[in-house]
Amino acid sequence: MLSLDSRSRALSALFGHVSGTFGGAESDQDGCFQMADGGTLFLDEIGRMHVSVQGSLLRALHSGEAKRMGEAESRTVDVRIIASTSVPLQRLVEEKVIAADLYQYLAGLTVELPALRQRPEDIRPLAQHFLRLLMKEMGRELPELDGDVLELLEAYSFPGNVRELKNAMERALLESGGHEIGREHIRFLGPAASPTPRSG
Repeated sequence: MLSLDSRSRALSALFGHVSGTFGGAESDQDGCFQMADGGTLFLDEIGRMHVSVQGSLLRALHSGEAKRMGEAESRTVDVRIIASTSVPLQRLVEEKVIAADLYQYLAGLTVELPALRQRPEDIRPLAQHFLRLLMKEMGRELPELDGDVLELLEAYSFPGNVRELKNAMERALLESGGHEIGREHIRFLGPAASPTPRSG
């Protein structure tokens, strides 16, 4: 059961609110739909969205309008939706985690992306991409990646997928102090804490 406060905050994140709509709403605020008007809104792990919130999302998709919580008038929005899930959408519908009507909107074009362990050729460019983003935030030059580090990364199965790779790069960057990243700076978490051979 989703609490009223949690539901309000979830709806506010999507559609915004006007001041005083719920506790903590001290000023008017646009939601993701208003901010993405004319562009694309990415909904990560759509299966975690509560069914009661899905109904509001479906109405917005159907009408092409979004209304901030506590506001009388809706606004027309032109938003392309991209949603991700680590569980097949059809299974989420069968388990009643995703409303069938919402599934019809989301499943217009489905792209299945293999797990990172099934595409080891992507590990190197992704690791360098994450480092580049992190260093840009810090305003520093991109550190070198030791050759042994790349071999270590490519030998690991990454049960946590791309998110685990990003976290590993962030930890390595902190441990290296922003300098060259060596094998000693790489830490994997969870049950597969050391590299294991990939099958196939």
